[in-house]
Amino acid sequence: MKEQKSAWAALPSFREVREAIEAESPNQTHKPNFLKCLVLYTLVSGAYVFHALSAVNRSGRRIARQLAAFLPGAYLHLVFKDKSDCYGYLGPLSATSFAFKEATTNSISQIPYNDIESVAGSVAPSAKMPSLLSWLLLMTATAVAARS
Repeated sequence: MKEQKSAWAALPSFREVREAIEAESPNQTHKPNFLKCLVLYTLVSGAYVFHALSAVNRSGRRIARQLAAFLPGAYLHLVFKDKSDCYGYLGPLSATSFAFKEATTNSISQIPYNDIESVAGSVAPSAKMPSLLSWLLLMTATAVAARS
C-alpha cells in the first residue's frame, strides 16, 4: 500500500511533462502543441493506473467481483488463504482492499483482496431469530385453534 502511495506521488504534473518536451526539442522553433502534451501525460498517468490495478492478482480480482455483488453492511463469512475464517460486515471497497467490521470484536480493518480465499454471504445471527410478528401470529393461530 505504501508503494502505491509513493507511485501516485511520483506522478508528474502536466506542466512538468510540457517542460520536459520543450527541453528535449531545442531544434524546433515552435513549442509543442497542447494535444501532444496531453497525449503524453495520458500515457504516463495510464501507466501508474495500470500499475495500481495489477497489484491485485487474478484470484484477488475474483474476490473483488464477488464482494461488489454484496451491499455495504452485508453480513459475510470470509475464509482467508491461511484457512482461518471470520464473520462480519462489509464496508467500502477500494482498488486493492476493502473495509471489514468483524462481528466478534467490532473492529474495522482494511483487508487486501489477495488475502481472501473465499467469500460467502450469510444470514446475520440476529436475523435467524423469528421476528416478534411471527411469534404473535403463531400464538394467535394457536389460541384460535384451541377455542375451536
